[in-house]
Amino acid sequence: MSKAGNYMTRICRLALVVLTLVAPAGRAYADPVVVGKVGDGYNCFPFGCGQHQAAAASRYQQVYNSAAFAGPMLIDEIQFFRSFGSITNTGSYFFYLSTTGKAVDRLDTTNFDLNVGLDRVLFSVVEFTGSASAPILSIIGSNPFRYDPRLGNLLLDIVIPGGAVSNSGEEAVYFAAHNENADGVFSRAHNFGTGFEGYGLVTRFVDSAAPVPEPATLGLLGVGLIAVAARLRRGQTPKR
Repeated sequence: MSKAGNYMTRICRLALVVLTLVAPAGRAYADPVVVGKVGDGYNCFPFGCGQHQAAAASRYQQVYNSAAFAGPMLIDEIQFFRSFGSITNTGSYFFYLSTTGKAVDRLDTTNFDLNVGLDRVLFSVVEFTGSASAPILSIIGSNPFRYDPRLGNLLLDIVIPGGAVSNSGEEAVYFAAHNENADGVFSRAHNFGTGFEGYGLVTRFVDSAAPVPEPATLGLLGVGLIAVAARLRRGQTPKR
């Protein structure tokens, strides 16, 4: 093979390696995942209404069907969609995430520890101070959680060690939710207030740690490599 041919082969191999490294394995891994449908209903648990202020240690769990996730993702933010109201309860909320073997509508409502997976992570600790005027309540994770839907459903476990104090009254904050039966998408369990375990808050899970290269960027990279290959080829072509 000529020198020009060798250079072309090397450049093509380099282009393949670079494109493989920078090209996304699939956009589903980086795209936010919304579980539930905004507009189906609303609910104040567990951030408003004050039903759990009497509990010395309140606990709220919500399980999400793994089928809602297209693939593994590193969850570093959890979002809830405010419907109306602007006042939350006050208290320290500990947010945990884990993979669970429990199915939707099958959470243990007596022993909450039985719902928790072995990979449980303290995702974030948030101090609620009584105000929620933004359209989206964002919980930023200090410890991102790597979730793989092939291993089971996702469990959100919220612990309020000292219980929460109600400041809400008629201005209690309500978030988008699916009530009665969420069609197998999610369900909840808690140790305060009334039942309604088939309910759940619409939730968005964000993976902002995995940026996806823009198609235009990949295209420019490809064009640049082709141009380099052509220039090298011309430089190595023997003169007649």
